[in-house]
Amino acid sequence: MGVTSAAGEAGNHLLGLLGTRDRGRLRPLLRRATVARGDILQERGEPLAQVLFPIDCVLSFLQVMEDGLSVEVASIGAEGALGLAALAGEELAAGRGVVQVAGSIWCVELPALRRMVAESPALAALLLRYQALLMQKVMQSVGCNQFHTVRQRLSRWLLTLFDRVQADELSLTHEFMSEVLGIRRPTISELAGELQAAGVIAARRGRVLLRDRRRLERLACECYRCGQRDHAAFRRVAEALPATD
Repeated sequence: MGVTSAAGEAGNHLLGLLGTRDRGRLRPLLRRATVARGDILQERGEPLAQVLFPIDCVLSFLQVMEDGLSVEVASIGAEGALGLAALAGEELAAGRGVVQVAGSIWCVELPALRRMVAESPALAALLLRYQALLMQKVMQSVGCNQFHTVRQRLSRWLLTLFDRVQADELSLTHEFMSEVLGIRRPTISELAGELQAAGVIAARRGRVLLRDRRRLERLACECYRCGQRDHAAFRRVAEALPATD
C-alpha cells in the first residue's frame, strides 16, 4: 500500500456524512493510498494501527482458520470503513482485511482518530453506528454461510460487488473467489460455468461481466436484499444525527 497524497475526503460516503467542523478537523489527518487486489491491510491478531476508508476499492473482512482456510464475513466499500472496532477498545484485529477490488483508500492513524472521537460526540455516534451496521453484516454472513446454497451465496456476493464498483464488469479469478467465499475452486468453476451457460454472466480469463441482473437477483439469497435494507436504514439514521458544524 503506497501513500500518494494528503488532504480531502472525497469518495467515501461515511466521511461525507460528517459535519463541516468535523470534516475540517479530520481532513489534515487523512492520507490517500493506492491498494492492489490481494493486498492484506490488516491481519488477525495483529495490533490495529489505523482506520481505513475506501474510496473506489472494495475490502473483504475474512475469518481465517488455523489450517489457512478462510471465509468472508463482511465486505466494505466506499460506504464504510475498516478498523473502527478499535474505537470500542479493541487492540487487535479480529480478522484479515484484504483488498477485493484495487483502487484508492483514505488512511488515518488510530491515536489521532481516537482523540477526535473523544472531542466530538457527533463523530463518535456516526462511526459507532456504522460499526454496529458492520456487525449486522457479520451476523447475516454467519446465517448465510450456514443455511444458503453455494449458488445463492455466489450470486449474492457477485451482486454486492457489482453494486460496490458501480459497473457491470469485475476483475476476478476463480482462485480469489474460492478464498473469499470458502468454497472449493472446482465448485466455483462449475457454478460460474452454469451462470454463464444460463446467460447470467460472461466469464473470461480474470474478468466477470454481468449480463442479466434480474436473474442474478432471483438466484441470490435473501441476504442481498437484507443488506440493501440495512444500508438504507443506516443512511436514514446517520443523516438524522446531529452534526458538529
